[in-house]
Parts: sequence; C-alpha cells; structure tokens
Amino acid sequence: MFIYKTFLCVLFVFPQIFHSNTANETLKRFKPRDQKDEVIIRLIRDEDIDETAEIIQESYLQDCLKIKHATPEQCKQMKKVPLERTRMALSKFKAEKDGALLVAETTAPTEAGSSNGGARLLGCIRVKLNSHGNTKDNGPFAQIGPFATRDDVHGLGIGKMMLEVTEEYAVKRWNVCEMGLDAHGIPEPVKDVVHPPMTPLLEFYEKRGYRRIGKTNWFDPSESNYVRIPNPLTHLERMMKDTCLAKETSRKGTKRRREEEKGKAPEGESSGKRKQMHQQHDSTELIRNYAAEAVKSEDELAELVEAAVDLAHEFGLIKRLSDYESRRRRTTDLASIQPFCLFPSPFPRSLFLRAIAVHKGMQKLFFRVSCDYEFLTEATEQLAKTDKTYERMVGLMDQVRREGQKQPYTLLLTRADYVMDNNSITEQPNGQQRQFGLKQTGMTIGTLGSVAMSPRATEVHRQMLQKVGMDASNVPPNRAVNTMARGLFNGWLRFGDAEALVVFIVSPEDKFRFDERAIENELQQISDGQIEVERMTSEEAFAKLILDESDFTLRRSSDRRAVALVHSSSNGHLPEWTDDEWEARRRIERSRAIKTSTVFSDLSTSKAVQQLLAQPGKIEQFMRDEEEEQMVETIRRTFVEQWPLEKEDEPTRQLIQRAIANPGLFVLKAQNEEETLNYVDEELSEKLQQFTHEERAAHELRHRIQPVTAKNFLVRPLEGAVPGDVAVELGIFGFLLGDMRDGSIVRNTQQGFIARSSTKLANGTEKEKKDEVYDSLNLI
Repeated sequence: MFIYKTFLCVLFVFPQIFHSNTANETLKRFKPRDQKDEVIIRLIRDEDIDETAEIIQESYLQDCLKIKHATPEQCKQMKKVPLERTRMALSKFKAEKDGALLVAETTAPTEAGSSNGGARLLGCIRVKLNSHGNTKDNGPFAQIGPFATRDDVHGLGIGKMMLEVTEEYAVKRWNVCEMGLDAHGIPEPVKDVVHPPMTPLLEFYEKRGYRRIGKTNWFDPSESNYVRIPNPLTHLERMMKDTCLAKETSRKGTKRRREEEKGKAPEGESSGKRKQMHQQHDSTELIRNYAAEAVKSEDELAELVEAAVDLAHEFGLIKRLSDYESRRRRTTDLASIQPFCLFPSPFPRSLFLRAIAVHKGMQKLFFRVSCDYEFLTEATEQLAKTDKTYERMVGLMDQVRREGQKQPYTLLLTRADYVMDNNSITEQPNGQQRQFGLKQTGMTIGTLGSVAMSPRATEVHRQMLQKVGMDASNVPPNRAVNTMARGLFNGWLRFGDAEALVVFIVSPEDKFRFDERAIENELQQISDGQIEVERMTSEEAFAKLILDESDFTLRRSSDRRAVALVHSSSNGHLPEWTDDEWEARRRIERSRAIKTSTVFSDLSTSKAVQQLLAQPGKIEQFMRDEEEEQMVETIRRTFVEQWPLEKEDEPTRQLIQRAIANPGLFVLKAQNEEETLNYVDEELSEKLQQFTHEERAAHELRHRIQPVTAKNFLVRPLEGAVPGDVAVELGIFGFLLGDMRDGSIVRNTQQGFIARSSTKLANGTEKEKKDEVYDSLNLI
C-alpha cells in the first residue's frame, strides 16, 4: 500500500458552508492505465467515512514497513490511534468551511456488503485553504494532507490524477496561486544541510512541480487526529508548487515558450491537444455576448436595472455627490450609486491567475527600485528639469538621503493594472492555437482609490447572475479591503508603540471616503479596536502634525502623541499643493513614522522609471538571483513597449517615421505624470510632424494595446442602462513591508483585485475617469 504522506500540524473545525458544489459532485472521470474500469474522483460523502479511515490507517502502516530505518515495533505504533478517532477526524475535515475531502472510487465489482453499494474506494486526499500564508513572504495557499491510496492501485496513475484534480479544485475555488504540503519520509536532517537527501516520496512531488523550500519541522504525534507516527519518522519537509505558472514553468517551460513564439509546435504536443486548445478559444469567443443574450426584452432590462440599483445601495456601491456644496460639508448624507456594469465581464481565468502570480514579484521589483537612490536620481534627472512637481520631489528625496532615513521600514500598498491585449495574440501553424496577452498599463503605490468598490460590485454581480438563472461560482471572491487593512496593521505593529496612532491623509473632496472608511473599519476589527485612526487633509496636516527634531518622531500637535503610520490617499493632487501642504509632507518624509507613500516609492512608479525598466537588462539589475530568473521573464512579458523621443539619432528618426506611417500601432503620451491627454490615429501622425524638438522630447511612443471587448450594459446614476462594448482593466492589490537599509522583505502579500470597464478603452484609446464603470469578473 502506498501513502503520499502529507500532514497538517494544527487542525481547525468549522461548520460546513460551501458554494455550488454538493456532497456527491463528480470532479473527474477517467480510466487508469491498462484498466477497463472507470474511476471517478468526487467529494466525500458521509457513508465513505468508515472505509476512508481504514484506507488511511492501513496505508500508513504498510508504507512504514517499507522504510529501511523503521522497525516493525515502531510501525506497530500506527495502530495506537483508535479507528473511531480517525473517523471523527475525517468527519471534521468534511465539515470544514475552507476545506474539502476528495475520494477516488471505482465501480468495479467488489465484495458484497460494501458501504457504497458495490463501489470501492481507492484513496482520499484533503485540501484546505491556509489564509495566513506559508512564510513571511507568501500569501494564502492551499495545503494538502492527508493523502493516501490503496497499495494495490499503486502505479496506475490514480494518485497523480487525484493530485491534479485537487490542485484544479483549489485554484478554481479559492483563486490561490500556490499549493503546499509537508512531505514525510526523509531521515533526520543533518546540521547545516538545507535539503536532506531526496526520497521516492519527495521525487514523486518534485516531478509534479513541487519544490523543496528548505523549511523542515517535526511532526508532533500528539497532535495527530488520524494516525500515530513513530518518532524516527516524524521529520517533515515543506514543499510548494506555483499553480499559476505551472503550465509555463515545467522542466521544458522556457524551451516550450521559445518554440511557441517562433510558431513551432512544442515538442510532445499532439495535434489533437492543439485542436482542443483552439476549440477552447472559440468557445471563449462565443460567450463574449452572454450579457446581452441574458436580457430578453426591454421590460426585463428595466426590472434588472431597478434590482441592480437597489443592490448597489444595499452593498455600498455608492459615492458622495459631486456638487461643491456636498463636498464642502463633511456631515452631508447625500450619496448616489457608483457607475457599474450590469453583469460581470468575461475574463480568461488563465490571465487572471497570471496577473495574481506575478504580483509579488512586481512588488519586490518596485521595492528594490525605491531603495536605489542612484537609479532614481538618474532616471528622473531630465524630468526634474522640466516638471516643477518632480523638481520638488527629487529635492525632498535628496534631503532625506542627506539626513539619513530615520525610518528604514516602508509599507508599499500597491495596485498593478492590466489589460487583455488582442495585439499580443500568437498564432500557431494552421491557426491551431491563439493566446491573448496580458499587458500592464500602470503600477500605483500608496494612492490606490476604490479599494472597496470592486468587492461590492462582486456582490452585486453574484446576485444579478442568479436573477437571470446563471451560475455565479466563476465570479472570484475579493478581499481587497482586508489586504489593505492587514498591510496597515503590519506597519503599525512594526513601529512598536501600542499607544501610537495611525493618520489617514485624505482628499478634501472626499471622493474616496467610503473606501477609506471601509479600510479603517477593517483595521479596527483586525486590531480589536487597539488603533486610533485620525483623518486629515494634507492642508490640515500642516497644523495638526509636528516633527520632534530631537528624535524625528512625528507627533499630533494637540497631545504630542506619536504617529506610527501615515497612509496617504491624496498624493495625486501634487501640482495643486500649497507651500503649507508641501511642508506637511516634508515633515512626514523626514520623520520616524512608517509611510505608505514616500518620495522614493512615488518616483519608482513614475513614467520615466517605468520606461527604463522596459529596456533590455534593466529588470535583471534588481532581480539577480537564479530563482528569480523565471519571474524576470514573466514580468517583462507584461510590460508595454515604449520609446523615448528626446534623442536626435537615426533609430529615433526611423521610429518617428514608422509611427507617422502606421499611427494605429502606437499611442503618443505626455511624459508629465499629470497630463492625461494622449494622441492616437491621424492626430498622432499630425502631432509628430508638428512638434518642435522640445515638445517631442516631452512625449513618448508606446505600443498601442488592442483590448479584447465584450458586450454589457453600463448603469449610471439617473441614466438607466446603456448597452455597449467594454474592455476590462484588471487591477491586482497587494502590500509589501520592507527594510530599505538592506532591501530585506518582512511581508510580501497579494490578495484582492479591482475591475473597471470602459468603452473608450474598448476603442483602443486610454480610458477616462468619467467613462469608466466598476465591474467584476466572470472567469472563463
């Protein structure tokens, strides 16, 4: 009998609350190699508990007897756990809220009296969401254990299939990008040896994409609810698998991608499989119009819009009224709905998971860029000469650098924005495979905005799909607010003063008031009400915050209470700032307070820096480790090609002539961060011919993204619903807490997203704030 020994050291019990899956759902049907009888993999039922308990206990015993350094006496300890205790443990696993227990079953004839009416169970596997993360650098992941199969089916591929189905199940249900397990079977570790010798069990997992991360621990037999492990066998090794990139990062992954880019069919890939992938793409095309087809009449549309507006109010998908009087009075109770799509827009699951998978690497990259003073200075030198805002920011960075950073820790609250690009489609021979690209449209740190709106749009959309009789299980959960609050809580803890307060620097217009309140409330829940939060505008901060020059503590002027953390959500208004507001920021930057937005992080996401990072070899300057090589390639593939225009050399002249002749391939953008005017098509061609050298140098050319569109209905205040073709911009949220002295990372976490759609974006031009509407995703 063979056992895939994986363990969870601490077991939690929850009541069963699950989505659309039912207890008898079949997840997979297949025929094992050289077998005539079909095997199904499904969720466990109550009547399976007894047989599953016997499989686990017998599997551990038989496998123990095969281990060279185990004695029969030690293996007998396996039987010291009563079978009833194992049954109780399995019942608890089945009832977990964020977990599942799967079994493999054959319908081959078996002995009479089977609890499953003649069917025979062949193995079981448990998977559970670990929302706390694997290490300080990892976010939530799905953990496997226990996992066992009968000895007489070893070698038939049943265990491999169970593992694959479990991984797919976890990715679809929880949108995790990592699987984890604690593998048993390695001998006691040798001092200073990070990876003990590979065993057959570890090789089994390694062949299926799991990597040894060097974290080992001892399994405490007293904590086991389902089996007793002999002491010499209780050493475990943590293994992890990146499920989001697994299809791209197999052993032949790099070679495979190069072959795909050249238009050559990858080795070992049959024409049947390529045909299947093409058919999958065609099916994707068919559902682009699902939202329009879901509404059968004008009357039904009116009823759906009325229901959606009510839901928007119920779930808080609302905003302050935009008139001046409402903005001026903070006590106003006037609000209206936010603009939103009537249904969630279709979006490829593979691209969604790719955006999630790359985000922690993206955060690490921009954190390291923000730590590189020389690089930031060089990158923004020309920009500081022509832009007064950047001149002041670079000057403030220089001052902080000269004085020495009084607070080495920085907290990056981030959002990376992406669009699905039609221009990035790659065709295989005979049109047998097509793949959309994922292109980054921006990286934002600190001033994120609308964090709470997308989760609320998600809730509205789940209800709307159900109203038209459609499945809502492919609308992914969204915990963006919790992510931002956990980031703030980690920053506050790192400051080390339980009496210190948190300051939110907010916009005077309060356009993000409901986002800030949601994050503030979540922060209070996480901290059990320990943290005092005070909101103030940047103008009010000048009067309310003082800098203690003796130790550079930022204090509230009214009671001289220390400020642990400053969260800024209004730095987007820099050109309009008064001298007093700039002085308030200077105090904050020079202080010991931990900040979610610094001049270093703001400059790291400037157009000038992102333009440099898009050049060959620049990402490698900040990510040199061997294990980061694949991440470098993945990040680079998301970058949009861009070209500066300040030079008078031949390559620049040829580029300009190409853009004039083919304006549909480019976007002409201003270098100024606050300038949102962009030129496309004939206007781009005209501007390039009219610009002086100085005007041209103030702009850049970018690859023009051709977004993939879908039909939907746009709901705006007092306007009803308007049909239109929209394109989705996907934003991925996360936070990173790091030490700028040595570049070390305390926490690097990704969770949550925002989806915003636009008809302007669908037309291939830059979206405008007034045009965009809130959205969520229907993953396909």
